[in-house]
Amino acid sequence: MAKGDFFVRMDGDDLMFPDRVEKQINYLSEYHEVDIIEAVANLDVYREILDYYSTLHFINPDRTFNVVTVVKHTSRVLCRHGLRNVPAVQTVAGINIYPYDYFNPFDNATGKMMKTANTRSIHWYSMTWIENKNPIRTFATRLIHRVFGVNSLAWLKALLKKL
Repeated sequence: MAKGDFFVRMDGDDLMFPDRVEKQINYLSEYHEVDIIEAVANLDVYREILDYYSTLHFINPDRTFNVVTVVKHTSRVLCRHGLRNVPAVQTVAGINIYPYDYFNPFDNATGKMMKTANTRSIHWYSMTWIENKNPIRTFATRLIHRVFGVNSLAWLKALLKKL
C-alpha cells in the first residue's frame, strides 16, 4: 500500500513533464478545498459503461483478438450522453473530457508527437498488446498518412473490398 502525503499514478509507458507533480502539489496547496485530483465516484454513467463492457467479447468468432480500445468503447457510451468530437474540454454525464492533446498527443496514424500548449503529460500509446508483425508496413503507412493525410488510403481500401 502507498504511504505518504501524495500518490501519483502512471502507466509504465507514460511520460510526463518534469514539473507535473510539483504543479499538482502546488495546486492542492493553493486550493485547500481540493483533496484529490481524480474521477468522481458512483456516477450512473459508470454503471452504464460497465454494463456495456459486460456485453463485449474479446475474442472474435474467427478466434482473433478484438483490439477495439477501451477509449472507443467508452466513447460510444458517452456519445449517447452528448459527447461531441470537438477539440474542447467537455463535461459529459458529470465527467470532464479533455481533447487528446492534453494527455495523449501521440498520433499513432502518423507516428508524430503533436504537443501543444495544452499538453500536461504524455501517454505514449504504444499498443504493446498488439504484435507489430510488419514494421515496414507500419513505417510506410505512417509516412503516407503524414504526406497525404490520415484518410488517404480509405479510397484504396474501399476499392479493394469491391474487387
